[in-house]
Amino acid sequence: MIIPYAYICMHMGYDFCEISSIDKLCSLSSPSPFNIAGINEAILFPEQYILSTPSYNFVFDQNKAAQLSGSIVLKQGAEGYRFRFTTETGSFNEKMQENGDGVFYDQLFSINIPKDRPEITWLKYRMSRSRYTALIRDANGHTKIIRNLRVKFDMDSGKSNTDYNGHTMYARKAATIPALHWNLSSTLALESLFSESLISFDNHYIKFDNGWQPTQKIELPNTPISIEGIYAVYNNTMVLQPGTDFTLNGKTITLSFDDEPLATNSAGEFTFFYACNRIGQGISTFHQETIQKTTTYTSGETITLSNIPADIDHINIRLNQSVTLRPGVDFSLSGNTITLNFGDTPTVSSPDTFHILYIETGTDDVGGWKYYSHNSTSGLVANNTVSLPHTPVANSLLVRYDGALQLIPGTDFNLINNNEVQLLFDTDANSKLEFWYAY
Repeated sequence: MIIPYAYICMHMGYDFCEISSIDKLCSLSSPSPFNIAGINEAILFPEQYILSTPSYNFVFDQNKAAQLSGSIVLKQGAEGYRFRFTTETGSFNEKMQENGDGVFYDQLFSINIPKDRPEITWLKYRMSRSRYTALIRDANGHTKIIRNLRVKFDMDSGKSNTDYNGHTMYARKAATIPALHWNLSSTLALESLFSESLISFDNHYIKFDNGWQPTQKIELPNTPISIEGIYAVYNNTMVLQPGTDFTLNGKTITLSFDDEPLATNSAGEFTFFYACNRIGQGISTFHQETIQKTTTYTSGETITLSNIPADIDHINIRLNQSVTLRPGVDFSLSGNTITLNFGDTPTVSSPDTFHILYIETGTDDVGGWKYYSHNSTSGLVANNTVSLPHTPVANSLLVRYDGALQLIPGTDFNLINNNEVQLLFDTDANSKLEFWYAY
């Protein structure tokens, strides 16, 4: 067997050559020791669903092999596409080129998808709107990853009854580095490279002292799973409507309303409690506790919870069903102890009621965080029910009435028959109920 070598020679008054083996064909980790052309498998998924991938740098590669190891972490609810294609038509080409900016690699992946079908037409439109990552496996069993591809489909119906109709899908990019290999055994499925992120929560507070105009932007610390899952409260009491009062793009909230400059100590304030994707930090059990104070208390008063929240991002507190407390401003958290940063003078007949939702850390498989609203033109009579699209995770359900009043489970409503919310009071005509819950 012929083994190719690389020769690095230097002339320093004499010849010195370092000879190193580049490749031994018989050691290729493929089902066959022979070189076989073509692409056998392909999975594509939108870049927007990728939370993290292993890092690689040619400069620091001590193994001298452009190969990734590890897994791709995808956001909750990520979707991808495994294509069935005519195997003989699958190909990946990478041409090294140069322009005034330097060297680049023209990467082109293509496959023929047999038969013109309505599902492919739907994909043609949908996939034209995003950039994609492709995982491809060649006929030798080697896997590569190609990032940030623009995808297009060309349809050809053929011209005679001996022709075949179908689409050719092209995915192309000009890259600054070659496509990297992935350290994956030829016997393992491409799907084994994927892992799903864990759902976690964030509790973000921000204020504006000088008012703002529409299109004011707020940058959140983490990316919400969806705009619907954002529990947004303005000035402690007013719940904002997703899509109406604000929009979301990645981590950026854009407000759809304005406010005049406010007096000192009367700033426009926002609290955002939302589900997000995180690596290594998940959630397990939801808890809800209602605690009353009937005597005067001052700043520094504490509330002891029955369990330990994951952190201050995983706790939501409402005072007297209407006021949302601001994390780090109105309260702090240490272990299972909440410390209040304000005082009040409640009585037995008019107590201060704290309703607290909090979440322990863990790795339970929570499918998502959902927002659902129900409008009633004629109102609902006590014991009427509202059906939710999913069965909420135990103790995760938050319910607001007419955008202000936070309802208390067991007092204002019960959850029955898995996904039905039974109201324990009469609602007004043209009223609105809003629900947030894990499922």
